[in-house]
Amino acid sequence: MIHLIDDDTTVHKLVGMYLAGKNQEACCFRSGDEYLRSTEFIKPSIILSDIVMPGISGPDLVLEIRKQLPFQKIALISSYTHFGRAHAADNQLCYILEKPLRMGAFVAMINALIACEDAQKSEDPSEYFLMCEFGLNHTCPFHESKRLQLA
Repeated sequence: MIHLIDDDTTVHKLVGMYLAGKNQEACCFRSGDEYLRSTEFIKPSIILSDIVMPGISGPDLVLEIRKQLPFQKIALISSYTHFGRAHAADNQLCYILEKPLRMGAFVAMINALIACEDAQKSEDPSEYFLMCEFGLNHTCPFHESKRLQLA
């Protein structure tokens, strides 16, 4: 299950169609506030959120999600990727992807996040977090912090 939080219904349709073709379910929300209020959904394998939405911003939503789901895979997708690399959520993200979505980059990101989630479920956790094999030019928010906890 992939959760998409974006106020743009075109993005909902595009992402939903792609994920359906990959046999992945998507649950769509129009805002971060709607997402935080929702209590009747399956825990996601991946969360994709816009940065600029009505109500809570994407980066602030990331920090709220981390309180409940510390190892959740989260990526931000937005036209406003310059939200401030100094934001507290910056080191909590797997990816930031710019809109308009380039399908090649989007597909690579989704495939990497799915592979990462699958590996996390199947491998010995003490080995899984030692090195990210699925990253596409990013710094994984889990590997360094988990490596320090295991040492």
